[in-house]
Amino acid sequence: MIKFFRKIRQKILTENKFSKYLIYAIGEIILVVIGILIALWISNWTENLKSKNIETRALINLRAEFKDNSDRLADLIRLKLQEDKEHRAYLEFISNDTITLKNKIKVPIPKTSGRRWSATYEVLNGLLSTGEIEKIKNDSLKSLLTKWTVSVTEYIQTEPRFLASTEDNKNYLSSRIYFDVTKEGDVGYRKFPSSYYPNNTEAINNSQMTTFINDIEYFNLFSTKLNILRIQLTIANNIQRKNKTIEQLIDLELQCVKK
Repeated sequence: MIKFFRKIRQKILTENKFSKYLIYAIGEIILVVIGILIALWISNWTENLKSKNIETRALINLRAEFKDNSDRLADLIRLKLQEDKEHRAYLEFISNDTITLKNKIKVPIPKTSGRRWSATYEVLNGLLSTGEIEKIKNDSLKSLLTKWTVSVTEYIQTEPRFLASTEDNKNYLSSRIYFDVTKEGDVGYRKFPSSYYPNNTEAINNSQMTTFINDIEYFNLFSTKLNILRIQLTIANNIQRKNKTIEQLIDLELQCVKK
């Protein structure tokens, strides 16, 4: 192609026709410019396709990660809601002056599982650390993703407080009553009384509980744990709402990317 244009140029020059050469030169420049523009368009198209593929892959991986986090958080919220309900019912019962002490000590002391929420955000961290988060075009989604780990950290910081509160309750009771022991061969933990206890264990526990069931320290220990539990639920529900919004925005973004 270059040889072809060179021959034309030489022929015009030998004919000594400046006007024709000028027209040819302008035409050649136009062709070069068109060639450059086409090359740039192809380069931009390739880069956009690459960027689109990166965004699609990131969104798919993010969707899976947030779905997993949401499912596990939902299970934890259900568990903590049940614990919250049981603790509130227990405190309301033992603080009710119309209920006799004999009946108060018969109510089982509510327990907590101590279960934690292990949020995973490897995909998100990868996008943030490499800067590929910028490939996501939806600004609302990008903003939520950038701030998401802050909410997770806020929840995680409540876990040591809750465990410490649970331990305080346990320590208070450990010097006053016998704890439950699982019978041999059983998988449950509430098998009181069992063969490991003295025969009069239940009578001892009931007698002990009459001395502290109305104790303000006992009440405050449980109410402290309940308050931390409520804080955890508030933060967890807030995270879950953000999770659902992020999942919805990811789905919308994937629909746009695939078009």
